[in-house]
Amino acid sequence: MPTDQLQSFLLQSLPLRGQLIQLQASFSEIISQHHYPLALQYLLGQLLAVSVFYSTNQQTESETTLQFQSEGDLKLLVAKCNHLRQIRATGNWEGVLNPSSIQQAISHGQLVLTTLLLANQQRFQGIIDVGRLTFIGAIERYFLQSEQIPTTMRIAVHDDRVVAFILQVMPEQDSHAALDWNHWLTQVKSISEQQLLDSDVSELFITLFPEHDFRLYDAEHVSFNCPCSEQRMLRAVKTLGQDEADDILNANQVIDVTCEFCNMTYAFGRDQVQNLFTQR
Repeated sequence: MPTDQLQSFLLQSLPLRGQLIQLQASFSEIISQHHYPLALQYLLGQLLAVSVFYSTNQQTESETTLQFQSEGDLKLLVAKCNHLRQIRATGNWEGVLNPSSIQQAISHGQLVLTTLLLANQQRFQGIIDVGRLTFIGAIERYFLQSEQIPTTMRIAVHDDRVVAFILQVMPEQDSHAALDWNHWLTQVKSISEQQLLDSDVSELFITLFPEHDFRLYDAEHVSFNCPCSEQRMLRAVKTLGQDEADDILNANQVIDVTCEFCNMTYAFGRDQVQNLFTQR
């Protein structure tokens, strides 16, 4: 079985749908690019799973971004997934992260969910206030309040693996109350992280829906991909302005630009930089 995949499902006798997301090789490559603290890896894993899940809402070529920003020790988290289920992520922090500093940063931070339509570069954004909730709790509340779709998530992150089980009420359903959503929410939340990591799809469904038939769709492969390039990094150099670029060149002979996602460094000499600023 592929270790990196998204598998959607549909309950045939209930107005419920969902996804089982598994990330391993892709997540391992992402966290190997930087020496992330374990606590930051855990949060990145959660946001990556949600970005993969949300990317399926678009039927056109697009990119989904979940970005968290705060004034605390946990400065920045970014997780991206496009329509090809290609993912990447990065994070920025200061000092030594501990449960207290992380919770303080989260409570004073903000999640932004952005969908970029690649054909026309149109952006759609949703602001997710976290407050005293966890990331997952805040995202579940966002789906309920902003999109009117009851959603529950159970995500396990261990070493270089991420496994997520996500359940939603079908958007077109008008009778959510008759569904007894709280029952299914409790069922999903009762799954332990170890169960998620150890169980296959069939075992999970037998545990959660022993009396209901379900339909599993073909799995979609998920992979790591970073679209950085020399041209993209040159555009970053141009944002410095010619005076600042010249100062760096005078001091170091080259301008080094490192991709924050894949950690690849591009070195630009004086000729390249001068051509950049003289081009019309």
